[in-house]
Amino acid sequence: SPSKASIRSAGTGRVAVSNLPGAASASDIAVQLVWSDGRTLDLLVMSVTRRDVRKQVYEVQEWFADVTTPVDVEEGAVKVRVIHRVFGAFVELQAGLALYDDALPQVTSVSGPDGVGQTSANVPMSKSSEVTITVSKAPDVNPSVYSALVGSLAPGVTFATVDVDGMAQVVLTSPSQESAGEVYGLILFGAAPASCVSACCEAASCAVNCPDIQTACFSLMVYDDLVPIASVKSAVSGPEIGGSFILVSIAKFPLLSSAADAEVSFGEVAGSLQLKSSSAEATVLTLVTPEYKTLGKASSALVDVTVTPKKQPDRAIVFQYTYVAVSPAVTAFTPASGLNDVVLEVKVQIAFLPFPGKVSVTFGGVKVSSAVHPSSNKMASLVTFNTRAGLLGTIPVVIKPKLCLDPCVDQVQFTFNSLDATVPELLAPPSGMAKQQPKLPKITLEKFPAEGTYSSLLVTMVASDKTELACTVQKVDPMGDLTQLDVLTPAALVEGGYSVRISVTDSGGLKTVSIESFVVYDGIAAKVVSYGPAMVPTVASAGGRLLQLQSRVSATMANFPQGLLLSSVVATLGANAVTVLQVTDL
Repeated sequence: SPSKASIRSAGTGRVAVSNLPGAASASDIAVQLVWSDGRTLDLLVMSVTRRDVRKQVYEVQEWFADVTTPVDVEEGAVKVRVIHRVFGAFVELQAGLALYDDALPQVTSVSGPDGVGQTSANVPMSKSSEVTITVSKAPDVNPSVYSALVGSLAPGVTFATVDVDGMAQVVLTSPSQESAGEVYGLILFGAAPASCVSACCEAASCAVNCPDIQTACFSLMVYDDLVPIASVKSAVSGPEIGGSFILVSIAKFPLLSSAADAEVSFGEVAGSLQLKSSSAEATVLTLVTPEYKTLGKASSALVDVTVTPKKQPDRAIVFQYTYVAVSPAVTAFTPASGLNDVVLEVKVQIAFLPFPGKVSVTFGGVKVSSAVHPSSNKMASLVTFNTRAGLLGTIPVVIKPKLCLDPCVDQVQFTFNSLDATVPELLAPPSGMAKQQPKLPKITLEKFPAEGTYSSLLVTMVASDKTELACTVQKVDPMGDLTQLDVLTPAALVEGGYSVRISVTDSGGLKTVSIESFVVYDGIAAKVVSYGPAMVPTVASAGGRLLQLQSRVSATMANFPQGLLLSSVVATLGANAVTVLQVTDL
C-alpha cells in the first residue's frame, strides 16, 4: 500500500506479510521489485513492525515492512518480492505495484450513471452509458483530436475540452458489454496507433504500446443489471409436510404470461407456483412448498429454492427455505365441557394431522362416531365427534389417523370436562350486600333436589384469607323448577370479598355450587357513588399567555348527612383545600 507509485519522486510504501517468520530488524529483510523481463531492484527497507509483539521474534506471524519507492525507473506493473535473509524464504505479490510517471496525464475522476470514482466507475452491462472522465496534465493539443478506447472498442468522444491549467474533460458513450467485470479504458490525446490497446493499462505498458502519443488510463466496473432480485414477502420457514405459501416479488424477472412459463424447485423436489402479476417492474408469485420426505429425525433442513423462467433459465433466482419438523397438535376445541346427561358434538382443530384420511376417536377409552370436515388440509384439520352420556369428571380424548397402529406417533390427546347434570345451578346470583343486612340477598337455584330428597344443606361464606363463616339457612322455598334460599347473615361478618358456597348432599352425593366475588360493604358509611369529570385542565393558553383554570367537579355521596349548610362541608384535593360551591340533598 499504496498500489501505485510515481517514478518522479520517492515515496513510502508498506508491505504486509503473513505466514512468514518475523524479523528482528530491517536488515533481516530484503524487498525487491521484479520486472517482467526478470530485472530486479532492491528497495530501501526502513523498518519492520510485527503485529503481535508478544510472539517470539522468529515465530511465523504477521508483520509489515516500510520501504522507499524508486525514482527514475521504467513505468509498468511489477511484482513485489519479500525475502527473509535469515531463513532464505521469500514470497511474491503478482502485479503488486504500478509505477507511473505523474508528469504525464493522469485520470482524476470518472463519472458514470451510478456515481463517481477516482479512476473507475460502475456501468450497466445491458446498455450503453455516458461516462465523463477528468484528466490532469493534459498535453497542449486540440481537444478535437482526442480519442478513446473501452476494452476492444473505440467509442466516439461526444465532447472534450481542456483549460489553461491542462485539466481536460472528456465525455464518451461506453458501449454495452457481453459480460460483467472490469474493463480498462484509455484516453488518447490524438489518433490511436494500431499497437495501442486498452490492455496496456492493466500492464502499465501504455508508454511502450502507444508511442509518440500521450494517454491516460481508467477502468469501468461492468455489472449485470439484468440479474433478477427477489424480495420474499412471507416467512421462509414452514412445516415438513409442505403446503405452505411463500409470496415472492422478483424485480428484473423475464415477463411471464402464465404460471406455466416458470418452475420452482425446493432442493431436488419440484414445487408449484401461482402467477399473481408480471410486469416490467416486478413479477409476483405465490410458491407452494412440497412435502420434504427426507428430514428423518432432524429438527430442520435448509434447502435452496430456485425459481426458473423456462425461456431464460439463466435468469433464475435462488433463496433459502427452512423445513421444520412438526407433529400433530390440538390448537382449539369447543366446547371444552358439558353436562353428562346429553350427547354433545365437539369440534377440534388439529394442526399437521396427516391428510387426507379418516380418523379414529376414543372418548373415555371407547370409540365414538367422528368425521373430518371437508375444509381440512395438511396444515389444519377440523375433526368432529360425539361425546358419551353418563360419564363424570375429566375424560381423556384420543384422535389419530384410522390406519395408524399403536403406539401411534401421529395421535393427539386432550381432556373433556364432563359435568354432573344434577348439580344445582345459580340463576342471577347476587354480587354483594351491606354487612348490616340481617339476611343475604335471596339465592335462586335451578335443579335443586326436591324437598325430602337431600340429607344436608350448608351455606358457607369464605373470606379472601380462607376464613369460613357458617350461615343459617332460614328457609328453602320451592318455586316450580326453581328454589330460593333465605340465608341469615353470620354474626361475625365484616367488610371484604367472599365466595358463598352452597353444598347439598342427596342420593347422588355431595354437590357444590359457589357465588364468586361476593362483596360485603358498610351500608351506613358515607361513600362516593359517582363523580365527574375524572380529569380537568389546570392551565390554558390564550394569546400566547398561560392562564390558570378553576374547574367545577360534581360528586354524588351515599349515606351523607342531610340538611348541611355550605359552610359545614369541607373538601380537599390532595393536601389542598378546595371551594365547595353547592350542597344539594337528593
